[in-house]
Amino acid sequence: MGEIISKYALQYGYGIATTLILAVVGTVGGFFIGILLGVGRTLKSRSTDSKFMKILKKVINTICNGYIWIFRGTPMMIQGMIFFLAIPVDWVRDFGSDIIFNGYLLCGSIVIILNTGAYIGEIIRGGMESIDKGQ
Repeated sequence: MGEIISKYALQYGYGIATTLILAVVGTVGGFFIGILLGVGRTLKSRSTDSKFMKILKKVINTICNGYIWIFRGTPMMIQGMIFFLAIPVDWVRDFGSDIIFNGYLLCGSIVIILNTGAYIGEIIRGGMESIDKGQ
């Protein structure tokens, strides 16, 4: 067991660092997107709103609904494949090729941020709608 650990210690360390980077970046980035989505989903038009504001709130609500529907409804592996294949290869290669931060990690971070944002947006929306109007 000690021989395996000493032989593959660098790979284990790389895997742990990559996992921690993806977890922190995905959670923090997804939180900010989730706040915007949660607030956008709770916008309701009032009778005192102008016609422009009613249309604007409906458009924002529709965009937020579509975003959440797409990112919660498709598997993360498919999202990763789409983003990795959609970003130009030269740009990903030029962005970074060092051990910790490379193009694969960039695409993974983007996908995790967008996916986590959709889930956190629903959590925030549910939390906001559970509170009574008077509070």
